[in-house]
Amino acid sequence: MRKLLKTKINLDYINQFDPCKSGVDRFIKAGYENFNGNIVDFIKLKDLSFKDKQWVVLHEDQKLLNDELLREFAFTCALRVVERVNIPEMTNAWMISYLMYISGEYDYTSHFGNDPVIRSTTNYATRSTTNYATRSAANYAARSAIRSTTYSDAYASARSASYFATDAAYTDRIKEENIQKEILIDLINTKAGK
Repeated sequence: MRKLLKTKINLDYINQFDPCKSGVDRFIKAGYENFNGNIVDFIKLKDLSFKDKQWVVLHEDQKLLNDELLREFAFTCALRVVERVNIPEMTNAWMISYLMYISGEYDYTSHFGNDPVIRSTTNYATRSTTNYATRSAANYAARSAIRSTTYSDAYASARSASYFATDAAYTDRIKEENIQKEILIDLINTKAGK
């Protein structure tokens, strides 16, 4: 994991993922054409959107962040959604999913919906939240964030859970993005031994 902080993110690094022209243009327009920093420096860039940073840092072809770090990030983002929704059944569904993850009991090669325990828990949570005012968008975001943590692809898990956490923040999107950046930086620094 030492290469985490040694690998330089720059225009050449980003271009290897075949980005869209508008993304590269935004990077250059923000004044980062000559930027050459590590992943933490990149995440901290001021004039680049969080979505653009996510696209690079959570790209499925990048080799800096391993599955374990990405899943921890996904579970943390999912928990942020679940806490915001504040529905006990959703908290229970998240807890079951997380406990299965840390115990190694869950088979991540199959999709979330195929696991009978988690499927029945989230189905129960969905049915039992019908009387809550937050049922619609927030409930969907919580269920989706929990499900996203169990994709077989850790990159998709991290991207999806992060998206749902940001989406559930509504008017506090920038605040949520900043919190997610700090979470990601803390995870990276911890894994890198800093």
